[in-house]
Amino acid sequence: MKKIIMVENQEFNSAVKIGAHHYAELFAKNGYEVLWLSPAFSLLHFLSDYKITSQRIKLNKSKRVLLKENIYGYAPFVVVPFANKPLLDTKFIGKKYMYTSIPNLRRTFEKLGFAEVDLLWISNIKGYYIKDLVKHKKLVHRLSDEKSGFKNFYKTLSYFEEDLIKNSDVLFATANNLVRKAKKLKKDVIYLPNGVNYKDFQKVKYKYPSEYKVFKNQKKCIYIGAIAEWLDVDLIEYNLSKLPHIQFYFIGPNHGALDKLKKYTNLHILGKKAYECLPDYLHFSDIAIIPFKVNKLTDAINPVKIFEYLAAGVPTVTTSFKEINYIDGPYETAEDKYEFANKIKKLLSNNNDVRTLKKFAAKHDWEVRFKQMLKYL
Repeated sequence: MKKIIMVENQEFNSAVKIGAHHYAELFAKNGYEVLWLSPAFSLLHFLSDYKITSQRIKLNKSKRVLLKENIYGYAPFVVVPFANKPLLDTKFIGKKYMYTSIPNLRRTFEKLGFAEVDLLWISNIKGYYIKDLVKHKKLVHRLSDEKSGFKNFYKTLSYFEEDLIKNSDVLFATANNLVRKAKKLKKDVIYLPNGVNYKDFQKVKYKYPSEYKVFKNQKKCIYIGAIAEWLDVDLIEYNLSKLPHIQFYFIGPNHGALDKLKKYTNLHILGKKAYECLPDYLHFSDIAIIPFKVNKLTDAINPVKIFEYLAAGVPTVTTSFKEINYIDGPYETAEDKYEFANKIKKLLSNNNDVRTLKKFAAKHDWEVRFKQMLKYL
């Protein structure tokens, strides 16, 4: 079988399923053995996030840890971490910290059967210098976020991101803004947006969510994704106050972005839910929303959730960040909080054609994206 190492920012069993997860499964189904490399951890990480660190400890084995058919997991333990801390965020540390891994990372790749691979896929820019520890035929980078827009981004990472863009053999970008950014450093940039596993959102029988039962006869509005810094809190509060007859449900890892809105009785923050449960929540929802701020970060987001919402046949309202306008699908965009509320009311009063929504989503299946990708690999 062919082999691929995927150097990732998230765990394979992450609560939020992103493009890399879908591509890993597609590689595994199409003749590849996949090694999913979680971010490195150190003693420092025990203090910041013990739960994730304990998961990574279970992956730090010299024998293969099976995650799914043909997909294996590993997480390097490093003595010296590359982190946003004094003395630890330097170029030198960034280039060398993987050499402090225990056990030795190069020898671990050999034991796991991944010393030589067909593809070295690097999403996590901190893992750029893994390229020096494994023989690979092609270095692939998928640019999926404007990473400098995140609060935890630090200057040294820009250096590694630029190197990765310049030196990758194949460079994919999920958003038009990312394409423009990358083309300043490399001519060959392939626009390959996100998609949806369409079949996952088509079920014969749906289970009514327990959280919906109290408000069974009321309209329900849903958001699925991280509850984080990119949400427009002012817009959400306006809609909560002006549409008190609608129950708003937020599903995803909760980073506290909406904590100040807990006084609203029509706001329900449900936290993480298994990917397999999302079709049930969507099926019994009346409206789906993407209430993002419009800024440097969101202008470069090609949201997976738009395709998942539409695959489930849920009418959708989104703010008007740049990339959403390139997608040009059957959903409503709003320029401000007032229009956002009006668009929700409009869709609730319309007889929406579910078939149109689903037909659009089906054209953006991950299988379609994967076939496009293989042409370049």
